Amino acid sequence: MFIAEIDGSDLSSVKGFLFQMDKAFGFPPNLEEDWDVLLDCMKDLYWIDDTDFTILITNSYQLIGKTKVKVVSFLNEIKEYWEDPKTEPNYTLKIQFD
Repeated sequence: MFIAEIDGSDLSSVKGFLFQMDKAFGFPPNLEEDWDVLLDCMKDLYWIDDTDFTILITNSYQLIGKTKVKVVSFLNEIKEYWEDPKTEPNYTLKIQFD
């Protein structure tokens, strides 16, 4: 199982979330500040040799407001995409808030 730890204390902005996701997953260097690029990267994690993923958001009490809504919505969108039986490759995702 691949565990991506995201520090909630650095999620006060979209830029912070993108940085934390890049740090946790080691995305190719084209992420910048773009949700669509992040979504594309999350759809095929070919460089990670695993199909079971956990995203652990530590310090989640600091994740508030509009950023929280965007982050949770984004993670749920990824989870739904991965759980679609027509999606290839087939990944599983568990989201935990600590």
